[in-house]
Amino acid sequence: MTQSYLERVPVPNGLATPEQQASPGEWLGLYPALSEFLVACKWSDGTPRLPGTVTLFSDGPVWKLCLSDRHQSRVAFVSGSSPQGAFQAADEGLQRSSLDWRPQRQGKPRK
Repeated sequence: MTQSYLERVPVPNGLATPEQQASPGEWLGLYPALSEFLVACKWSDGTPRLPGTVTLFSDGPVWKLCLSDRHQSRVAFVSGSSPQGAFQAADEGLQRSSLDWRPQRQGKPRK
């Protein structure tokens, strides 16, 4: 990967060591920014980074993705009329730095 689509936001100390990088396979060509978001274990300056996660779900006729930036404790949601449309929306949002990132809420213990 030559071009980086990652946008770094200052975070507090106490970061975990990233896991070994996974292979994005054919997704690298289809969704380069989303692939980088999911597998990159280092920032462009070489410092450690926790890879992001994606959760795909449907809400009626709409497919939605929740992108979780574990390194920076924030989430963003995108949608599409198909799973591919949702993945494309996520990739384009990452490339354009246009996702509406929100602080990740800490889960409440269940009773």
